[in-house]
This record gives sequence, C-alpha cells and structure tokens, in this order.
Amino acid sequence: MLTNRSQERAARLATELGGETVVFDRLAEHLIEADVVICSTAAEEYVVTEQMVREALHRRRNRPAFFIDISVPRNIDPAIGQIPNVFVFDIDDLESVISSNIREREREAQRAELIVESEIMQFQQSLRALDAGPTIGALRKTLHDIARQELSRHRNRMGELTADQERALDALLWSTVNKISHPVLSQMKNSFDGTEAEAINAWRDIFGLEE
Repeated sequence: MLTNRSQERAARLATELGGETVVFDRLAEHLIEADVVICSTAAEEYVVTEQMVREALHRRRNRPAFFIDISVPRNIDPAIGQIPNVFVFDIDDLESVISSNIREREREAQRAELIVESEIMQFQQSLRALDAGPTIGALRKTLHDIARQELSRHRNRMGELTADQERALDALLWSTVNKISHPVLSQMKNSFDGTEAEAINAWRDIFGLEE
C-alpha cells in the first residue's frame, strides 16, 4: 500500500511497484493492516505519531509491527519504539546495519581469497604432478635401460646360468637400480611439488630427458 499527500504521485509509484494507493488522510486506519511501514517525506513534523500506533496496535491485537523511517528530519515519532511489539529503525540504525554488513562482507571476502589462493596452489601442484609423472617415468625407464644394456654387455662373461640364477640376477639388478634411483626420484618429485622450476629443468638436463 502506498500513500502520499499527492494522490497522483502515490498512483504513479503504485503502478511502478505493483501496489495499491490509500488515501493519505486515512493513514491511521491503514496502519492496522501493515506489518512493515516505511516512511519518507519532507514533512517537518511527525507523520506517524505514538497515539496513531497505539490505537492501531490495539486493533491489531498486539501483533508486532516494524517502522522504518528514512526521512530527514524524522517523520516517525521515536517514542513509538517504546511501545511493546513495535520496532522502529531510522537512518542511523540502517547505516549501522549497512556498516556491519560491509564489515562482514569484507571478512567473507578475505576468507574467500584464502580459499581461492589455496585452490590455486592445489591446482598448480596438480599441474606440476601431471608434468612430473612422465618425467619421472622417463628417468626410471632410462635407468633401467642403462642397467639392461650393461647386463647385456657383460652377460657373456658369466657363462651359462640356470633359470633360477637368471631370475636371481635380474632381481638383484632391478633391486639395485631401484634402491639407487629412489632418493633421486624422490628429490625429483619434491622439485615438481614445489616451485623449483630451475631444479626441474636441471634434472631433465642431467639425464637428457625431453620436456
């Protein structure tokens, strides 16, 4: 419901907001129907008085009512706020709420920034992990190829071996390669997990690995 001393202005606003107009001189009667009243006029006196609200509240059977006064000077009598089940908010109250909301949004923004930074770091680590996998796999293959080549080169010197001896030799060779390469591969993985781009490239250069 909208009302104004100018019925024409009230009608224009009602059309814009999809409301209905009520006669300004009958404001006190319509307070009975309103749960929330917003007041903004250029009047120099109180438009909504304590007596008007007390009468309306009585007829509302004490159902709570909210009054928001955004007028300067105030158009709703502050004494109304002393009436039980009636709540009055003015410009100062609204500014306090706005300031509180802004501070809360700033805190939420800071928390959001921390979450975003954490997610970015995890995403970057995931990307580095994708890069690390092929490189570490290539190094492991290179070391195994070297071991296989050396075994092939010296195999004839060992003479004939039984099947069990062949398996034991293979197991000894791969176990030795894995133990020697483990600290190298671990350090390499740590380089990828961090931000040591130069160290990562150094590992590739040392072992002749392609990017």
